[in-house]
Amino acid sequence: MKFANICCCFYYVMPIAFGNCPCQNPDLCKPVSKQYRKELVTFSGSPGWKSWNWTGITNLVALCDFRTADCKDLYCYAHSRDVRVTKLVNVAKNDFAKLTDSIFRQQIISQWLQSVKSYFLDGLNIDIEGNVYSEKVKQGITDLTNETYLALKELNPLYTVTWDIPYNPIQPWCAGNQCFDYVSLAKCTDYMILMDYDLLTGGVIASANSPYYLLSIGYSNYIERLLINPNKLVMAVPWYGYDFTCEYFYNSTDDNLCIFQSKRQMIFSDIMGLVPKSIEGIKWDKKAESPYFTVKQWDILHQVWFDNVKSLTNKYKLAVMLKLRGLGMWRADFLDYNSTDPQILKQTKNMWKMITACYFQL
Repeated sequence: MKFANICCCFYYVMPIAFGNCPCQNPDLCKPVSKQYRKELVTFSGSPGWKSWNWTGITNLVALCDFRTADCKDLYCYAHSRDVRVTKLVNVAKNDFAKLTDSIFRQQIISQWLQSVKSYFLDGLNIDIEGNVYSEKVKQGITDLTNETYLALKELNPLYTVTWDIPYNPIQPWCAGNQCFDYVSLAKCTDYMILMDYDLLTGGVIASANSPYYLLSIGYSNYIERLLINPNKLVMAVPWYGYDFTCEYFYNSTDDNLCIFQSKRQMIFSDIMGLVPKSIEGIKWDKKAESPYFTVKQWDILHQVWFDNVKSLTNKYKLAVMLKLRGLGMWRADFLDYNSTDPQILKQTKNMWKMITACYFQL
């Protein structure tokens, strides 16, 4: 059955079996009914969740195994605080072409819905990433989203469908300069989450993970160019950075530019452990509005670019100014909740404090 680019019509829902409620109080296995005007979305596995600041969290995209005891405990605690628990789902790039087939889409949707019912979840977070070079495939992805939305809402109107999208909708290498039909996706989701990270732009030069100016351009394209309601958009920022192994340095305007030979992601807690060993302390890049520092490890120079409370606050203020739907982070378990160092624990507390405070300003 072919759907138009708007969510409408009836979708047949195949019979789906419930699992066994993991909570002592069976009422906690009911979908969260509390409605939120704005959203604070947390992506995370299970470690450290007991130490989070839960004050403003509205949606937990749980990246843990729902069959494990700790993940079950996380689920029950989240529901006790009226926090929705959703599951991240995707489609392999090799299967993109198959999405033009309605039968294949129905198979995927049935699997997704079975997960929702088996683990008593509150919905799905769709994370489909990859280049799309065919308008037919792009339409297939839109149809999959439409049909998933209709099927979930038919089961229970409280279920939530969210979509992870890139920081900028304009991608010249994809069909029609857009890898997905973001306008239609906005109509067939509760909201979309911008992945405002992995935006390395320096080529062979170490650079910021989430430059402010690129985020500003991306939101302008979504809101002003595509006319997507900002209340359909959630800003997800990185609680991690990049460690660049420098081959040599090029000095320009008194800043040492790291020409790197390799790079790797580094979580915030590990980055903070390296700061005391940095050669000249934390520096600030004015263009990207991002911090970085240089450190020597085993006689090899590294440059680490990351986000801290200062750089993230600037991004959060942008979200408030644009009146976005909400804020989020990738990921909550990238902070250090077990340190005995008061300074580290203060940094962890401040990361939560700032995103929560800005969430309440939305």
